[in-house]
Amino acid sequence: MDGTAALVTPSGGLAERQPWTPGLFEDMPPETALRRRRAGGQPPGSGSTSASNSTDAVGAAPLPRPLPLRRGRWPQASLGNLAELLAPPPVQPTRCQSVLRAHDGRDLPGALSVNPYLGCALACQLCPAAVALQPVGGTANAAPDPSTANAAVLAKVNIAERLREELRRPGYRARPLALGSAAELYQDAERDLGLTRAVLQLLLETGHPVTLRSRSPALLRDLDLLRALAAQNLLAVSISLCSLDATVWPRFEGRCAAPSQRLQAMGRLARAGVPVGLWLGPLLPADQDPQREALFEAVQAAGARFVHWSPDLGQEDDLAALAQRFGLARRWPELDTTLFRPPAALRLKEPAKPRQVALF
Repeated sequence: MDGTAALVTPSGGLAERQPWTPGLFEDMPPETALRRRRAGGQPPGSGSTSASNSTDAVGAAPLPRPLPLRRGRWPQASLGNLAELLAPPPVQPTRCQSVLRAHDGRDLPGALSVNPYLGCALACQLCPAAVALQPVGGTANAAPDPSTANAAVLAKVNIAERLREELRRPGYRARPLALGSAAELYQDAERDLGLTRAVLQLLLETGHPVTLRSRSPALLRDLDLLRALAAQNLLAVSISLCSLDATVWPRFEGRCAAPSQRLQAMGRLARAGVPVGLWLGPLLPADQDPQREALFEAVQAAGARFVHWSPDLGQEDDLAALAQRFGLARRWPELDTTLFRPPAALRLKEPAKPRQVALF
């Protein structure tokens, strides 16, 4: 068929119908939508689609509205770029010149942070880390450009090596490092690169205290290291949740695991003896989160010991009352800073010396 069809108008005449293009958020399998687009025809029993209200001519129910996407984040949706839209941004390996950075998070202990990644593939709404996508071809020290459509997550492939050198500096004093203060530690790239795991191994080797926060239950892949650090009072973990309401959290954490999975991860950490708490973020207005009390109750039942949030966003009194009601401390646990020992120098394998060939 030629991709058009005749439509009988109320006056009895014929009007040309435009080729039907399935909407990105229509409730149909992707293969069905692709097959209909290739055929160029309308689905049975539907009329022309109105762009203003996303309904068809025969009075079907409105299509689900798309989730609000962050301004300047992703390209406009169409079937042709559906895979690109739903896929995480590309990962670009880079070599960093320095690792330890000062952070300004008032809800984090210590003064220094370590981030194996710059840019976050989760792209959560209202999260300051979500805008730190870097231009493709940039470096780990380049200023972020959140408006670019061609953005990448920068992976600091030499982070463990550089951190080892910085921890060996004369006069360095161990204080809890904020691991993952600017980007998710366990985004998709971590499965293949293992940069977060390499940092944890180094901190365990040196007896260095560290706080870790994450939105992903994938941190359980490193449960062996987390348990070993916690056994020496060197680790505290906070897992991020913003709401349990199924109509709320997908709008702000669309690419994150479901809250139930993160609560299960919290429970496994608690049972393993790891001090775990709730990172309440992004912090939503109270009237947009009707299940906040249920959230505090759920994390308490999962084994959370503490809760923290950004104190710059208000609601301090209400949140403090909830924390007190459910027995959650408002501060991170005190970690041991006396066990730190500077790491040994990295011993590089020397190239084999050429052997002299006997002439006689």
